[in-house]
Amino acid sequence: MPLFERRADPMKVDPVDLAVGREAVGPGLRLFREAGCNVLRVPGTTVYDDDPLRERFDELGIPVRQEPMLPDLDCPVEEPTRRAAPLEEAKALLDRTQRHPSLTLLYGGSEIAHRAATHGQWESAEPRPTGFTSELAALVERLRLDPPFLPHSPMGGSRPFALDEGPRHACALGACLRPIAEAQAAPPRFPARCLALAGLPEAASLARMVPADVGVGHDRRCKTLVPRDCRGSWDFEDVREHYLEELLGVDARQLRRVDPERRLERSRATAFERERRVRTAWRRPGSPCRGALVRHARDLSPGTGFGVLDAFGLPRPARHAMNQVLKPFRLLPTDEALDGIDVLLSNDPPGSAAVRLEILCLCEGGVPIARGVRELRVEGHGAVTFSVFRVLPGFVDPSCAYRSGPSRRDAVVAPIFHPHTETLLDEPTHPIGRHEPRRRDPGLEAALERGPDGRRPQLRCRPLARFVRIDDEAFRVASAWFQSTPGRDRLLDREPLPAGRGFRSSGRVHTIGCSYPIAEGEGAGGTQP
Repeated sequence: MPLFERRADPMKVDPVDLAVGREAVGPGLRLFREAGCNVLRVPGTTVYDDDPLRERFDELGIPVRQEPMLPDLDCPVEEPTRRAAPLEEAKALLDRTQRHPSLTLLYGGSEIAHRAATHGQWESAEPRPTGFTSELAALVERLRLDPPFLPHSPMGGSRPFALDEGPRHACALGACLRPIAEAQAAPPRFPARCLALAGLPEAASLARMVPADVGVGHDRRCKTLVPRDCRGSWDFEDVREHYLEELLGVDARQLRRVDPERRLERSRATAFERERRVRTAWRRPGSPCRGALVRHARDLSPGTGFGVLDAFGLPRPARHAMNQVLKPFRLLPTDEALDGIDVLLSNDPPGSAAVRLEILCLCEGGVPIARGVRELRVEGHGAVTFSVFRVLPGFVDPSCAYRSGPSRRDAVVAPIFHPHTETLLDEPTHPIGRHEPRRRDPGLEAALERGPDGRRPQLRCRPLARFVRIDDEAFRVASAWFQSTPGRDRLLDREPLPAGRGFRSSGRVHTIGCSYPIAEGEGAGGTQP
């Protein structure tokens, strides 16, 4: 059946001691399962995984796409003495994985055709000579009939770096600095590597990297380990600041000079918002995109790397965006220009689901100017798409596309409820416009509520609050960087703590420009920002 692949590179936790066992990698795999990832890819730039980790892949039911550790190499393997070693290495891998059903695809190499084409050698010689490729394909067919074999990635098409065919390593919305709107206008068919960005760690991880008495925005250690291309005059922090300006409408260089703490906050919001918007566009109805690979799953050392988990194993904002967009049962709003806003309700599990959908258009952060309700049913492995024009009464310009009068709309909120129990199942928010949230006090109230399994944080706000997250050493909250809808209590999941364990939270709940302490018990409110 058709399936949108949500993939990640499980980078090794310790590349020196090769600590890649179950205990080291297990928590990270669980985080990616929670984020909706359904495929893992072992890249050829690391080391081979061990048997306990393979067993963990099997137990979790995660298909694995495997590269031999022969990346970026175009050796003269036509000579028999030169190709014996890589063939023996591939045979050892196939022998060792015989009993592991999680291996579902084997690559022959990575970026060989891509690099040949960018150096103008595509017409003169096909990389990876056909003799070696055919021998490797025959070896795979002889030893393992189940996994397909792909000679190298990317490959084929008019050029291997073009996005119209097959798996591609898409850098348009990264290093090439293409606009975010291109994700919807010209989506790739299958980006096997994409969305590279220098992701900032959260505050807790950053505090472990930089001493407390050093200004975070001015310390050179914040610039070290930023990914960059060899001999390039720019790095991937410059890429992030380009999208900060596009998405939030602020001057990134000026912000770096005059308000480094605010720059850190907006930079994290940029990583979240870009990931959310691009993946939503790729999953929209009619998109030819059939999946996308995260690169990388986790950083190898502290810094601002590509990983959606930092080197300490804690989620970055991009991982929370994945969690919102890639869930198997998910409502996704998309901007369709003059056609308004469409909502896509996707249901990957096999059973059908019935929901009650509510559409709210908010202005001034919390005033509903239009509201509509509709009952929906979506079959298993199916999806339902329709315009909010079919839900809202009268004429409403939900995306401000018609420019009829001053733009007062802040967001379109689309909560879905269980039709019988009225349980809130999901509540995506589609912000209107590209500028950063207005600096208003959202009046957030955060408290730890007692329950049978311990205490859980509960939130409430007056106007709409964007990019809400919690910092607390006593627990880890499963969701972050979300939008909180006015007047609705939101009870957050967190890591289990014993119900009888006594502790007082010392954490805070944050939104753009505001911060509040977490109170104990019911009725406790926030403080002024």
